[in-house]
This record gives sequence, C-alpha cells and structure tokens, in this order.
Amino acid sequence: MKIEKLIYFVALIALQSCDGFIGEDGVVIDSETGNRIPNVTVSLISDDGVSLETKTDLIGFFNANKLIGCGLGNCDTDFSIKFKLEGYQTTTINETYARNQDTEFVTEGTRDTLIVKLTPN
Repeated sequence: MKIEKLIYFVALIALQSCDGFIGEDGVVIDSETGNRIPNVTVSLISDDGVSLETKTDLIGFFNANKLIGCGLGNCDTDFSIKFKLEGYQTTTINETYARNQDTEFVTEGTRDTLIVKLTPN
C-alpha cells in the first residue's frame, strides 16, 4: 500500500513538470523594397544551449520555435534569433524583439505576425 502511494506521488510530481516553447515565427522582408526574402538562414539560440537552424520559405516565412523541457523549473529561457543572407546585413533579435527597430508587427500595437526587416549591404 505504501509503495502504491509513493508511485502515485512520483507520478503526480512528474505530471506537474512543464514543457514550453521558445522562439518565434513570422516573415522576413527587405527593409528598402518591402519584398519578402526567401532562403534566409534563421538560427535560434537559447542561453540554455538549445539551438535550431532553418531557412525562410519561398514567401519569406520562418518558423523558429523549439519545445523545451522545463522540468520543475521555470520556462523563461532567454533566446536570440539570427537572420543571415548574403547581400544583407545580419540581424539578431532576442526575446525583447517587440522593442527592436528591425522588427514590427502586421497590426501595430499587437503581437500578431512578426516582420523582420533585413537591410541590404
């Protein structure tokens, strides 16, 4: 009977652990023309060593999200996302991207679709 209670307690603790997402999705555009940019290398790097590399698709869309296991700890993991393409200045944003001059949102004042602007060299 005591072992059953112990197993129940351990299972309850395990179920309380959480998973969380870090990163962002959105579109990358040319800061001068407003055109969407395909094949931009998008690198997600967290302070916890989590990393992911992807590219924008044919219409400039990127999805740089990663599921992280938080265990019993906090899911607030700092991260940065780097956007790199030959012919453009590399841009890096972090979790405070809403206040970054290289980003904006489709609907001003909301956090709907993130737009990242790359500046040509």
